[in-house]
Amino acid sequence: MKRKSKRKQKIEEGFSHRDLFQMILKEYSQNKDCIFGVEEHGREIKYYKAKEVLDKISDFKKEALKFLKKGKRILDIGAGTGKLSILLQKRGYNVFALDDSEVACSLMKKRGIKNIIFKDFFKFLPDKKFDYALVFDNPSFFGKNRKDFKKFFYHLKNNILNKNGKIIITANFSENKKKALRSTKRRFVFKNFRGAWYCSIYQFNPLKFIKSAFKLGWELEKLEKRSKECFFILSPLAGISPFFEKELKAILNSQNEIVKKYLFLIAKGFFVKSFGFSSKKSEKLSGEILKKIKKGAVLKNLERWLGEMAQKREIQTAKRERGQKRVEFYSGIIKKYIKGKKILDYGAGSGLLGKEISRISGKEVVLTDVVKRSQTNLPFFISRGTRTSFSDKEFDTTLVFSVLHHVQKLKKLLKEIKRITQKRVIVSEIIYHGKEIDPYEEISKKEHRGITFFQEWLYCSPNYYGTKFYFKPRTPEEWKKIFKESKFKLVKEINLSMLKENLKKDIIYGFHPWLFILDV
Repeated sequence: MKRKSKRKQKIEEGFSHRDLFQMILKEYSQNKDCIFGVEEHGREIKYYKAKEVLDKISDFKKEALKFLKKGKRILDIGAGTGKLSILLQKRGYNVFALDDSEVACSLMKKRGIKNIIFKDFFKFLPDKKFDYALVFDNPSFFGKNRKDFKKFFYHLKNNILNKNGKIIITANFSENKKKALRSTKRRFVFKNFRGAWYCSIYQFNPLKFIKSAFKLGWELEKLEKRSKECFFILSPLAGISPFFEKELKAILNSQNEIVKKYLFLIAKGFFVKSFGFSSKKSEKLSGEILKKIKKGAVLKNLERWLGEMAQKREIQTAKRERGQKRVEFYSGIIKKYIKGKKILDYGAGSGLLGKEISRISGKEVVLTDVVKRSQTNLPFFISRGTRTSFSDKEFDTTLVFSVLHHVQKLKKLLKEIKRITQKRVIVSEIIYHGKEIDPYEEISKKEHRGITFFQEWLYCSPNYYGTKFYFKPRTPEEWKKIFKESKFKLVKEINLSMLKENLKKDIIYGFHPWLFILDV
C-alpha cells in the first residue's frame, strides 16, 4: 500500500507552475516556516524556507532605494508577498504594489499594504502615471525572447511611466558574454506536488541588457555590481524630437510656396549629400518625409527610420567628403584671424577642422569635446558640461564651431571659454534672420527660424536618435548681445553663406552660418 501511495504522490503533476506557486503563497500566509523546492532541469531539487526567499532583500539591493524621492509615485511590479512595498511604506514612500495573483494581493492586504493593484502588468493602464517602476529580483517580466523584452519596455515607457520616469532593476549577475538574459527550465515542488516545467530567466548580464534597452530608447543612469548581485537605473531617452515638434508642425503647415520650395530643396540636398542617393531618388524621399510629418507622423519613428537607413547605406564616406570640403573652406577663411601659437578647438567633433588648421598654420592645436569622436592624432581632452580641466589663459585662440546653439547654460560656457583663452575666440553659428538676408528675402523671420529647425532636425536625426538634444538658433543681433554681455569685444562678423567661394562650390548647402571674430 505504501508503494502505491508513493506512486500516486509522484503522479500529482497536473498543476501549472503558477497554480503551484499560488499554493505556496497560500501556505506561507499561514506558516512562514513552510518549505518548498525548486527543481532545475537535469539537477537535484533544492529546498528553501519560504521566509528566506519570499521576504528577503539583500542589504546591497536595498541601496538602490536611496535613489528614490519621497512624494513621487512608485510602482512595485510583481510585488508578490509585498516585501519591497512594506519596506518602502514604512519609510514613508508613496508606493503601489502590483501583482496579478489574487493570493498575493490577499496576503499583502493582511500585511497592511495600503495601495494594492490586482492586475496583469500588460493590461494595467493607470489613470495617473508613475515616477518610478521597480522590478526587484523578478526578471521573468522581461520575457523569454526579444519580442517580450520589447513589449515590456514599450508598455512601461508609453503607458506606465511619466515623461521623466525611471525604472530600477535588481537581479543576480551573469558573466555570460553572448546573452543579456540567461534562462533555464524549472518547476516548483511543494508537499506531494510537482508543477509543470517552465522557462525561467534567473540571471542576466547587465551590460548586454542595458545595450538592448538602449536600442529601445532607454539610457543608463546608474549601475552597481557586487559579487553576484547588481542593480541599475534606466530612464527613457529624450530623443531629439521634443525640441523640434512644435516648430516643424508650424513650418510644414505654411502656405508660402517659397517656404515649401526651400523645405523640399533642403530635404533633397540632405539625401544627396549625406546618403549619396541619386537626384531622382532624393526627390522621391523628400516628398515622402515632408508628407509624413505634415500628416502627423511620430517624429521619433521618422528619426529611427532615418537612422536605420543611414546604417544600411553606410553614409560615412559621403559625409567625410562633404565634411572635408567644409573644413577647407572654413580654415581658409579663419586662418588670418587666428592669434598666437596655441589653439583650442572646443566641441571638436571629428577633429578635422583642428587638423586642417594645424596643417596650414603649423601651430599647436588641442581638441576637446564631451565625447571622443576625433578621427585625428591631435591631443584630445574630455570636457564635462561647462567646465574644462585647462589652466587660466592656456590658449591664445579658441575655435567654437557649431556648438553654442546646443548649449543650455550658455553664459556659463562663455565664461569658461573666456577663462581659458588669452587673446581671441572665433565662433561660427547657424543663424536665422528673415527678409534682410539673401536668398531668404521673400520669407519672414519666423519662417526662416522654422526652416532652420527643419534642417537641423533632418541632419541630426541619423546621428543623434535616442539622445538628449537641445537646439536654439538665434539672430545675429541676439548673438552679438550675448557676446557683449559676456564681455567679449566684436572685431568682425562675416555672413559665410554669401561668400563667393561658397556660392560657387555649394559647400554649406542650405545652412546659413555666421562667423563672429571676438577679442577677449
